[in-house]
Amino acid sequence: MIPIEIVAVGASLGGLTAVQTLLRGLPKSFDKSLVIVQHRRVDPDSMLVELLAKQCALTVREPEDKTPIQPGHVYVAPSDYHLLVERGALALSVDAPVWYARPSQASSRLEVSLCPSDTMT
Repeated sequence: MIPIEIVAVGASLGGLTAVQTLLRGLPKSFDKSLVIVQHRRVDPDSMLVELLAKQCALTVREPEDKTPIQPGHVYVAPSDYHLLVERGALALSVDAPVWYARPSQASSRLEVSLCPSDTMT
């Protein structure tokens, strides 16, 4: 398997401005995958992806379960799901909320899935 370079960003509900600022600064030539886990309300009709896509030259989307990770794409954790990395794809989890939030950047679930136990020291 070809290694995938991923930049993971976690933000609280109030971190939207910081996420928008980050996305505005990314050039179209950015060749890493960016995964954003932002606390959000449980709202299937959220316009978060559309809002962020207007700030960014890259493709911004909410992944479905088992979506292959592609360089130069921004993936936003869907409302009411934890987001994990599994063998080059993004997996969705409905495990219990952490600190009342799902997705939760405080859970470290994304970070643990990015660094399998055999690579952690």
